[in-house]
Amino acid sequence: MAIDERRTLFATTTLDRMFVLRRYDPPREPLTYELSLYDDYLGPAPKELSLPDALQKSFDSEAEAVAQFRQHWPEQTGPFEDVRLGHQVTFDLAEALRQGTLKPLRASMSAEEVVELLGLPEDVAPTSQPGCVRWFYGAVQVHLEDGRFRYLEVEDALESFTTLDFTGWFLKPSMTKRRLEGALKSRGIPFSRETQGLSVPGGFLFDFHSEVDRLHALSWNHPLAVPR
Repeated sequence: MAIDERRTLFATTTLDRMFVLRRYDPPREPLTYELSLYDDYLGPAPKELSLPDALQKSFDSEAEAVAQFRQHWPEQTGPFEDVRLGHQVTFDLAEALRQGTLKPLRASMSAEEVVELLGLPEDVAPTSQPGCVRWFYGAVQVHLEDGRFRYLEVEDALESFTTLDFTGWFLKPSMTKRRLEGALKSRGIPFSRETQGLSVPGGFLFDFHSEVDRLHALSWNHPLAVPR
């Protein structure tokens, strides 16, 4: 399911730091907007910085957040913009699996090329491995290593997509390996059984929770599917 409304905004400061304003709309809870400040947001080691004491973190509306920000932040900053930057890439999942590709995504594309294709990520998180970072586009996680695209992953078959959207047939969180095999066969998608799950030519991997026979994630270009 593609997300149409804007949920995350960004503004860049003159010192190349980045403010990120995220919308949170959890079920049965009030809608809120939360402001964060980052250094090296799009780099291999993003760091969240503390906000100035006068600038609060949580707001009831986007307009309130921007107004408070302008009042209490003295450094020159550009306008708040939608992180999507007007970009959208859509795949028919079954057709992508049959073709064995997610073009225009490609292995080892630079972080700048990822932004040019998908816009800015809604969130970032460094990993325990130096130089590796995860960028979040809705339910899609893009993993980068040393500033280059490594692989993408969709966990638990979530259908919350932003600038990278899957259409048509999609997965179910409760899907077992046997049911997934049947779904792939019925759609003419070749696959092989691996120790870690099911692989599809072109670098696709479906892996399952070890404790239960239930789908964990769909990955593309994952190291387990595409050996170095």
